[in-house]
Order: sequence, then C-alpha cells, then structure tokens
Amino acid sequence: MHELDGKSYPNENIFQEIAEPQKIVIRHDCNPYFTLTVTIDDIDGGARLNWQQDFDDEAIAKNITHIIGPANEQNLDKLQALVIRS
Repeated sequence: MHELDGKSYPNENIFQEIAEPQKIVIRHDCNPYFTLTVTIDDIDGGARLNWQQDFDDEAIAKNITHIIGPANEQNLDKLQALVIRS
C-alpha cells in the first residue's frame, strides 16, 4: 500500500471466499492481522453494503481505530463513486 506522500506499507491479502454477488471474505495477512467480510443485500431497488473487520488482536484494533474509520470511509466513498458511474 502506498501513501500519497510516497511512503509504502506492507499489504498482503488472501481472498478466502467469493460468493458472487453477495459475499467476499478477505484475510489481511500482515500486521495488523484481520479478516474483512463484505456482504451485499438487495433492498428496495438498491443495495446495502455490510462491512465487518475482525481483528486478531483487540488491543491493536483499539489503537488504530482512529486510522481505520477514515480509511474505510475513503474506500467506501471510492466504491460508491464507481457504482454511481456505472
């Protein structure tokens, strides 16, 4: 993963499950270790995206909450923009 300022971070992911079009499970296989489960539910002509991150270490999760929230919002905003354009 690369920051805008050029700084790089290790980022390895393993796709553990893909059940098109409703579910994807991704294992983040470097620190911080977590499993991300994304599901999509059809609702009234649209869709609801459910995003759940389960961290291996609760203390690490608490220490990086201030980073995770904004980063996830950025990712979801980018996804929303792509969906709207298509």
